[in-house]
Amino acid sequence: MAPLAVSEEHRVQHHLSWNAWSPDGGLLACSTNARDPADVDVAVLGRDGSSAGLLVAGPSWHVTGGWSPDGLRLAVMRVRDNLDQDLLVVEPATGDSRLITPTDGGAQQVPAGWLADGRLLVMSDLGREHLALVALDPATGAREVVDAPDASVELAVSSADGRVQVWSVNEGGWSTLRWGGANGRRGERVLYGVCEDLVVSGDGALAAYLRSSATEPAQIWTLDPATGATRL
Repeated sequence: MAPLAVSEEHRVQHHLSWNAWSPDGGLLACSTNARDPADVDVAVLGRDGSSAGLLVAGPSWHVTGGWSPDGLRLAVMRVRDNLDQDLLVVEPATGDSRLITPTDGGAQQVPAGWLADGRLLVMSDLGREHLALVALDPATGAREVVDAPDASVELAVSSADGRVQVWSVNEGGWSTLRWGGANGRRGERVLYGVCEDLVVSGDGALAAYLRSSATEPAQIWTLDPATGATRL
């Protein structure tokens, strides 16, 4: 198998998000510092190793935030610092990009995928004390709260088709796993430990999470969002 990108003497780094592949598997979005070692841009590569060039570039750290279900748009997070991020939507076919979050800064805006209706799923503390899970309309900027607990949403993912969402809430040092979809929240499970990582299959049929605690070895569990059944 030929490599898609090769680092040059450890100077160039390529970073992948878990949902870096486009829905049809034809394009791979990655963050790279090939242009300037001090910056991290976003590039798109074809499966054959061909490059569409840099989609987003500039003096910032940029992170890919997932493809829209139709594969026409890509979410990108521009990191100012750990507590301040901007979100952009990029159309790889044209290279057009738009800033879709407020420009006054001072808020966390972490993309967690897309919803089936074309809105972005975002973890944000804009106007709030804790990180909430919101649906953001990239066309109008309108926000709808998905979940705003009296604690922070620590992790969140959406299936590639946008129909199933799974997220984790940090409540008093323990994680509570919650899941839902087009019909709203379906269930939750207290982990009596900490959710360290979280992924979901492309069709939302299965999620997996890494659970750690002070009294047990780290464990990988699976969750069936349709039934709430879990398995170690």
